[in-house]
Amino acid sequence: MITEPIEVNPKIIKLLRKKLLNASQEEFAFLLAKTGMEVSRWERGVSKPREITKERITRLFRVAAALSSGYSPRAALKWLKTSHKELDGFPPYDLLGSQFATNQLFKLIDSLQDGAYI
Repeated sequence: MITEPIEVNPKIIKLLRKKLLNASQEEFAFLLAKTGMEVSRWERGVSKPREITKERITRLFRVAAALSSGYSPRAALKWLKTSHKELDGFPPYDLLGSQFATNQLFKLIDSLQDGAYI
């Protein structure tokens, strides 16, 4: 898991969206409960996400990076959007709102990588 600070800037947002998740701006916006237009503005440097959104982007970046060792970018995106019984039926993107909940995602990802779930 990446633990060093991540500066949320246009380059990082685009890297996360395109390389780690292979997501359209609309798909990426969905994970953050934002609009595709907002994502476009962030990527062009026209505006910046609010602090609470930056925290969510940072958590999403760390989760996507953790998934990248076992999933293709599109498979990681699908995993983030799919409900999981191990998360009480919630999709993982719903748990990006707090560090505590995100830590539960890391535990699940570790279990997946250890072969605990199929």
